[in-house]
Amino acid sequence: MTVQAKAIVSEYYGSRVRLSYWNGCSSGGKQGLKEAQKFPDDYDGVIAGAPANNWTHLVAQAIWIAQATLTDPAATSRRKVPGNQQSGDRSMRRARRRHRWSHRRSRALPVRSEKYAVRRAGWPDVPDSAAGGRRAEIYEPLKNPRTGATIYPGLAPGSETGWGALAGGPQPFTIAADHFKYVVFKDPAWDFKTFDVDKDVAAADRIDGGSINATDPNMNAFFTRGGKILMYHGWIDQLISPATASTTTNRSPRRWAGRRTLVNRSACSWCPGWRTAPAVPGRRARLSQRARGLGRAEKGAGSDPRRTPHWRQPDRTRPLCPYPLVATYSGTGSTDDAASFVCRAR
Repeated sequence: MTVQAKAIVSEYYGSRVRLSYWNGCSSGGKQGLKEAQKFPDDYDGVIAGAPANNWTHLVAQAIWIAQATLTDPAATSRRKVPGNQQSGDRSMRRARRRHRWSHRRSRALPVRSEKYAVRRAGWPDVPDSAAGGRRAEIYEPLKNPRTGATIYPGLAPGSETGWGALAGGPQPFTIAADHFKYVVFKDPAWDFKTFDVDKDVAAADRIDGGSINATDPNMNAFFTRGGKILMYHGWIDQLISPATASTTTNRSPRRWAGRRTLVNRSACSWCPGWRTAPAVPGRRARLSQRARGLGRAEKGAGSDPRRTPHWRQPDRTRPLCPYPLVATYSGTGSTDDAASFVCRAR
């Protein structure tokens, strides 16, 4: 499609296409990375937002969460989830105030779901232990029960009001269930309650064979011809763990043309208060960031922090620091102002 589109544009305008860009979020972010991995000549710049690139493991996590929350009468519901977020937000706000909103430290804050008391969260009908256990399974990574290997990272605190799709019921997240029904098992009657983490994830990976997953860290061909990548991911993403962007970025330098390539030809920013569309509190900031990012294929992808405001009111701003830099409080000024933060190495 891309090749033909370039031919049509060239014919219409009477000159060859000078620069081509990919811009996508979620599955679109995955497809952008797939383009760079498999078709390195298609695009000069790729903007990959919240990439669902480890697709088979992402849908496995969704089914695993459904098993934990929808197979018991005490399961988390859409009605109960907002209270949990309010309680979780209070705990995280207190912790982040102590740590001066360092992204690095906020990512490292331990999630102790048993502290999110059910009564405080407005869940009087659910035992503390039952609700706490289910929240812990959403926050914690999905692991292979036989080997202990991490399959997919958990969701971050602050994402709770978006859990309805994964844990609101009465059925699992449709996209995840359909993948196992029609792609993996080819059985429309497949029951998510029979999901076996060890066997079924391996089956999904085997059947995929790299056709949907975009996890190949070798993008040398794309970078060698001058391609640039801009990745971003929201910290409160309700479907795709923001830790996946870190996994992708950390794996890639081993196969790219050295550390200089990572710094000069790619950038990844984590964005506080952003989610996967359509539930996007930071939609305006995100669109503005995308527009600015289009010039990176021509100007390079160096360290250029951007301020991202709250989407409705400018009550708080943060610099978007390209990985591996993190936004760190400078020690003076308001913690609601991006000017009080600097981008520093870990």
